[in-house]
Amino acid sequence: MKFSLILIALFWLISYIVVVVQIAKSKGRIPFLSIILMFLFPFLWVFFAQQLSRVEEVSKTKKKKYI
Repeated sequence: MKFSLILIALFWLISYIVVVVQIAKSKGRIPFLSIILMFLFPFLWVFFAQQLSRVEEVSKTKKKKYI
C-alpha cells in the first residue's frame, strides 16, 4: 500500500512540474503559489501515509465483536 502511495506521489509531482513548466513557458513566469504548493506537497503525502499506517495498525489490532 505504501509503495503504491509513493508511486502516485511521484507521478503527481512529475506531472505537476511539467504543468508548471508549461504555464511558465506560456505566461513567462511561474505563480508564487504554485511554487509553495509544490514544496508543501511531499510533506502532505508523508502526513497522509502516516495516518494511513495508523488506520491499518488499528484495524489489525482491533478485534471485531459480534453480538
